[in-house]
Amino acid sequence: MTDKKSAALASALVALSDAVLVLASFVLAFLIRFYSGLIPLFYERIPALSTYAPGMVFACLVTLGAFRFLRLYRMPRGDSFASEMIKLFKAMTGASLIAMATTFLYRGVDYSRLVFVLAWAIGILVIWLERYALRKIQAWAFSRGHLTKNVAIVGTGPMLPTVVDRIESKPGLGLVIKGYIGEGENPTGIEYLGPIEETGRLIRELGLDVVIVALPFSEHERLLEVLRQTDGLRVEIRFVPDLFGLITTRTEVHDLDGIPLIGLKPFPLDPWGRFFKRLVDMFLSGVFLVIFSPVFAVVSLAVVLESRGGVFYRQERIGRDGRRFTMYKFRSMKADAEKDGPVWGRGVDDPRSTRVGWILRRTGLDEIPQLYNVLRGEMSLIGPRPERPCFVSEFAGAIPGYLDRHRVKSGVTGWAQVNGLRGDTSVEERTEYDIYYVENWSLGLDFRIMLMTIRYILTQGTGRVSQGMET
Repeated sequence: MTDKKSAALASALVALSDAVLVLASFVLAFLIRFYSGLIPLFYERIPALSTYAPGMVFACLVTLGAFRFLRLYRMPRGDSFASEMIKLFKAMTGASLIAMATTFLYRGVDYSRLVFVLAWAIGILVIWLERYALRKIQAWAFSRGHLTKNVAIVGTGPMLPTVVDRIESKPGLGLVIKGYIGEGENPTGIEYLGPIEETGRLIRELGLDVVIVALPFSEHERLLEVLRQTDGLRVEIRFVPDLFGLITTRTEVHDLDGIPLIGLKPFPLDPWGRFFKRLVDMFLSGVFLVIFSPVFAVVSLAVVLESRGGVFYRQERIGRDGRRFTMYKFRSMKADAEKDGPVWGRGVDDPRSTRVGWILRRTGLDEIPQLYNVLRGEMSLIGPRPERPCFVSEFAGAIPGYLDRHRVKSGVTGWAQVNGLRGDTSVEERTEYDIYYVENWSLGLDFRIMLMTIRYILTQGTGRVSQGMET
């Protein structure tokens, strides 16, 4: 069986598996609602499962249609697991709402709304687990040369090594480079296959599935020859515009009634993403505030007893969209630390620190009050560290793209900090990491940063995971 047929069969099997899981979720939800004893019954007579069968089948079909509409039956090649999970959540939620609205209009059966809600929750969980297992199976298949796609790259020059490097560094794409087509120098070491005029023959002889065209502007007229060579052949043509070499940010492709548009500086934190991120922030900040409440009392007492001044240090910072807010920390410096004006952070060994403050800054306990900022929605647990207005003005004029950090909420910890950029380190390098986070945000990346932060606290002997000094 060819890889193309195998991929089609795999998609069909996944759809069948989804159907089974959706129906099983409804059956389990029905049993929990009416037979578990966990939920009070208000029915004179418990309905038979068969009476729910039409509604279950309809909901299953709507769900499969939603999955297909969101292209969830295409093999994920390079897409993050978190992005796929968000798509699945959208599909399941939309399908459940449609199914509930439709079945409740049918008066032949009095459907329990709770059954649909339980089925929605169970379905999301089991299908997420299914897709996680499928990704593991896909990785195993790719590692053994199954379900992969044979690729040839058309073109030489500066874009060729970049494209080759990206493909070879991402085994999850399932792409196998057979070589390059064209004329000119080959700085990559991959095999030379032949001139562009023989593209059609090479596709047939090598069984190519994908042809990536990476021609410079000076040779774009040759794209027509590549398209002519591929007429009538079952092969994907993917085009890398020469803008790629000039653009440092991610791009995305839009469609304007048939006209392709290349979008620059895409923003992955869509309304659903913001909703989930806020939900996680509210839940975890609330939990952490309860857990650390004894620490609050001990630290507050230590700060007051050691030196004059308040327990908390309040400072104006710049957050998302340039909005100003008051950030809270435990005071770790002497009361007159800023008598000569704002000073850029000097790290945990700042001579202005008190003895208790040195410990707080060394362990990161001075940052705990920022959980209150997170709970209020002024900050997030994960995001670029916020800065003071005077430094934002200075850096915005000196560092290209610095203000892109403010496209998301500031965080207690961030991608730059878990990569070692804390304290008195390069602002330019921090900015690069912050912009990467903004343009590549996902729930998976947030949880990865959270785990890296915890690991840093436990293994490095210091919890200093942020650069937001009392400056």
